[in-house]
Amino acid sequence: METSQISSTSPPVSLLQRTSSSTLGKDDFLKLLMTQMSHQDPLSPMDSNEMMSQMSQLGQVEQLTNLNTAIQQSLQNDAVYQQSLQNQLAANMIGKRVRGTGDTIKVEAEATQSLGYRFESTISSGNVEIYDSNGKLVRTLALSTQASGDHTISWDGKDESGVAVTAGTYTVKVTGTDANGDSVSGTPSNWYRIDGVTYRNGTAYLTSGTKEIAFADIREIKEASTTLLKQLGLAGLSK
Repeated sequence: METSQISSTSPPVSLLQRTSSSTLGKDDFLKLLMTQMSHQDPLSPMDSNEMMSQMSQLGQVEQLTNLNTAIQQSLQNDAVYQQSLQNQLAANMIGKRVRGTGDTIKVEAEATQSLGYRFESTISSGNVEIYDSNGKLVRTLALSTQASGDHTISWDGKDESGVAVTAGTYTVKVTGTDANGDSVSGTPSNWYRIDGVTYRNGTAYLTSGTKEIAFADIREIKEASTTLLKQLGLAGLSK
């Protein structure tokens, strides 16, 4: 007697292998559902309530996928808009003076300097140290109790002996100590005249000579007068 071959009611192996080794998307979900229906046992068909439940899950998956796509597109559009706005603002910054993070200052002869710095936590005492181009300490300005945030201190351009320092580039170091005696590092800042804008990887940076200044590093913006520029040691940069 001939025996007929009975076909397997299992889904194709290739489909099982693909779905088990990758993320299940809405198209895969629908294919699995159709495969399950086409291979169901005629004597025990698939429950209609279960099928409707799975179809409902498919709809929810699709809605979540569409929502995620919309959110990602919105974020991309916001990033493009913010970048465009920042680029436009950068062009308008040329000619202005900004106070940004930086530990070097340019000193003119017998010119008073306004030195900026920032502490992230409150200090009980501290120092602003000024070094010449050879790394020699020329002046230490003592700081008393100060809260966290941005601060400025005036330097008369003289060394510890009261003698005016020579014109040139100097380095500023800021240190502090909190109430527990722990060290608190400070971030020095300086005034710069913006003379250009450079773009790198789609991001705008303000330039002052060879220094690049990111927008996140800007603490203050001013339309400085010639008098203020002289105090900052930038008199030669005024228009």
